[in-house]
Amino acid sequence: MVKLYYFGFLILILAAVFGLAACGDNVSGPRFKGDTYSLSGLLVAGSPVDIENPVYITKSTTLEDFDFSELFVFNAQITIFEINGADTTAIINLEPVVDPGQNDNIQIPKVKYIDPEARIIQPGLRYRVEANIPGYAKTIWAETVVPAQVDLETDFLNQNVACEGYSPDPTSADSIAFTGLDSRYPLAINTGNYTGNLNMFVEIYCMEEFSTDLEWTIPIFGITNADSSLAWIYNSSGDSMRRVSIVAKYIARFFPAQNGNYTVLQDFAQAIAFFGRYRFTIYSVDDNYYSYRYKTDAYLNGGVHNALGYFGSAAGGKLYTRVVKP
Repeated sequence: MVKLYYFGFLILILAAVFGLAACGDNVSGPRFKGDTYSLSGLLVAGSPVDIENPVYITKSTTLEDFDFSELFVFNAQITIFEINGADTTAIINLEPVVDPGQNDNIQIPKVKYIDPEARIIQPGLRYRVEANIPGYAKTIWAETVVPAQVDLETDFLNQNVACEGYSPDPTSADSIAFTGLDSRYPLAINTGNYTGNLNMFVEIYCMEEFSTDLEWTIPIFGITNADSSLAWIYNSSGDSMRRVSIVAKYIARFFPAQNGNYTVLQDFAQAIAFFGRYRFTIYSVDDNYYSYRYKTDAYLNGGVHNALGYFGSAAGGKLYTRVVKP
């Protein structure tokens, strides 16, 4: 079963804002008595903990006292331990940096914790995060095992048509006709020697800036172009007509024609609202992140102890194409 979500990072901010009141009995016990904090982080195999993949710490507040400048915690001590078997092989001390958030529709400066030494996250290893906040007696912690590395396919069905298909290069001129997305160019990942269940996270993101020149892939009541009144929805931070997230359990199995093990996603063209440039983020994710994105009361199911939020991991990457008329 595929689950489409219409929330992103702001869901965790809202959880922090309403953390003491909105969750009722879930957060009213001793575990969350007093200040309530949220931790969020997604480790990506092959990438460091950086501006694109940071760790956040936020603090709960009330509507009456809400102030974005006090939402992010800037003085936490956050350490990530890389564990191989029973041994700690690396200790990663994170440092806070301020991201002004100039690319967001809502300008929210964010405090992000990153690794100044840019160590690469390794697939198959266990990572433990520990966060200590001045004045908060408990250590916030979580653990994740990074999924095995997977490889994205640019032309799974071997169409072999020049300038057609996906590319890992965001500047590529490759394109796919809208009507051929599901049938000719499904999204696929090579899982190597692995067959079986896989937690999948896919984000489909339109890279075009909003304008009334944007043309619907399927006209709505004869209307072919976007109306200016849709701009705020299109540019929202969460899922919208510009950004759609797909969270599901898929099966990796052997495909004789490709002589390998693959997980394949079809029937996703319905998530493509407009013609134009697209980025497809395709991840195999751990149980923490899958539960956070899939379950009810997500911020209680992300593997974090003594706080809300999630600490998960992923393996995969990004593909790009231009969706064009047939």
